[in-house]
Amino acid sequence: MIPTPIGILSNSISTLAESLKNASLFSPKLLNEYAVTNFNSHLMAKRYVNLYEKVMNGENLHSTSPYLNTEGITPKRFKLDS
Repeated sequence: MIPTPIGILSNSISTLAESLKNASLFSPKLLNEYAVTNFNSHLMAKRYVNLYEKVMNGENLHSTSPYLNTEGITPKRFKLDS
């Protein structure tokens, strides 16, 4: 998904933390080029229109319904000031 010289994607905190130790291996120039090429406003708008058209035509975007994966996550509670 993401080429190694650009960065890393993970849902693992330990994997992300480990990758920070090797951040010098990632190329800021390549990351910028990748982002400009793959996430420019024209391309993103075109992708959203394609998704909206699928939904409007009754198509499903996923083979299974999305869900929130809370495995390994401890909910944080915030005290509200009264």
